[in-house]
Amino acid sequence: MTDTKPSVYESGEYLDANPDWHMEDSAWKATNISEMLKRESVSFESAVEVGCGAGLILQELAGDFPEKQWTGFDISPDAEQFWQRWTDGPVTYQRGDYLGTSEPNDLVLLIDVFEHVDDYIGFLRRLSGLGKAFVFHIPLDLNAQGLMRGSMLKSRAHVGHLHYFSKDTALATLQDTGYEIKAWQFTGSSQHAGRSSRPLRTRIANLPRRMMFPVAPETTALLMGEYSLLVLAEPKPR
Repeated sequence: MTDTKPSVYESGEYLDANPDWHMEDSAWKATNISEMLKRESVSFESAVEVGCGAGLILQELAGDFPEKQWTGFDISPDAEQFWQRWTDGPVTYQRGDYLGTSEPNDLVLLIDVFEHVDDYIGFLRRLSGLGKAFVFHIPLDLNAQGLMRGSMLKSRAHVGHLHYFSKDTALATLQDTGYEIKAWQFTGSSQHAGRSSRPLRTRIANLPRRMMFPVAPETTALLMGEYSLLVLAEPKPR
């Protein structure tokens, strides 16, 4: 018998647990993406965000690149209530599975997405044929502090992470599924995104993070956690 139970993104469970759909982090994420696109001189006309959620990242990016065509895809019916805020804006939104499309875009964004996907290997392999350049933002949940504190199970329950990555396993996953890495960088979510809502223990832990990171960024991310990886990639030649 086929399991037809809707996912947490289609059943309303995700919205109940995350009523603002992480919009407070959107401007910070968009700034990092915009800076990477400009720094790496990425040329594109059409761009799509797969799993766009509330859609605010696209609104921010459209302000930085006003002449481009921006589209957001998400499978969740709950996301549509956020899109209604920008019906007259420069971004179009569609509810559905981007893998069901046939026309590739110049630029495909996956911002905190594939760690939520059951078959993330198959998903990434299929996706590689639907873009000319890709930007991934990947939470690095696999770290020493997270293992000691059991943070991965908290992420699983609260934000739906099913898979957990370090910098090395994240890059290896992309390479194994058909992508060539062009550039990558760490981003410090606990230090920059949604800072006003961070608990006191996180703000205290940010002090050694700020001291260690300029000297040993990879060690800091692996030991202390609360970092993500921003990656620019292209599909490998077929």
